Amino acid sequence: MRRVSEGARQRNPVTRAFRILGWMAGAEGDGWPLGEIAAGVGMHPATVHRVLGQLIEDGLVRQVPGTGAYGLGLEFLGLAWLASGRESLREVAEPELRALTADTGETSWLGLYEPSRRQMLFAASVESPQPIRQVRPINEWRPVHGGASGRALLAFLPDAEREAVLAGPLEPVTEHTVTDPAALRRVLDEVRKRGYSVSRGERVLGGVGVAAPILAGDGRLLGVIGVGLPEQRYRASDEARLAKRVIAAADAVARAAGA
Repeated sequence: MRRVSEGARQRNPVTRAFRILGWMAGAEGDGWPLGEIAAGVGMHPATVHRVLGQLIEDGLVRQVPGTGAYGLGLEFLGLAWLASGRESLREVAEPELRALTADTGETSWLGLYEPSRRQMLFAASVESPQPIRQVRPINEWRPVHGGASGRALLAFLPDAEREAVLAGPLEPVTEHTVTDPAALRRVLDEVRKRGYSVSRGERVLGGVGVAAPILAGDGRLLGVIGVGLPEQRYRASDEARLAKRVIAAADAVARAAGA
């Protein structure tokens, strides 16, 4: 195996970017002049300036107006929040997901919303033991307007954030996805009244989802807990039973998270 020399590693632009971001994340304050950053990371100011320019383009660093100092950008802060929040919520959610799958016999999952992207991802999943079952890819960005989990998130977002999503574009995930903003608002109103969401074939053809939001005591949206099953195994009479169990799991995760 070819070994990379320390000198080559230090010249790697990715390594340089991580060194700069790591220094900024650990330094006191929220803005630093170029010279201070260069001294802190032990790099030439011209090199640091070049790397900072790329990081600014990517939204990972911002330039403080009127001072010329550099601070961490919203994209970096959003990624840091998502990583830490995802891990802590996933840790407390996994026992509830296992219990939910054991009780229902169906695949269960934890979903999270990311405001900077206006998308969601599935952060954890426990698959059904059934030979025919739903499978949720983990840590892949998904549109939030389609499917039970997305709608359970969308319905409980702050009004301004929800309207920003509804402003579109709302691309169909399947032929059954609701993409008309007015119709989707009516569906979301119903989700808020019931406290859970149900969808059939809107994210996965032939699939049914039931999901409920994880809400802090002050109403903040933390995530969503859902179950999914093949449509052939679903009966309308199952809705109340699955909804009650999913809501209980979401409430238990909120309590376990100290929210």
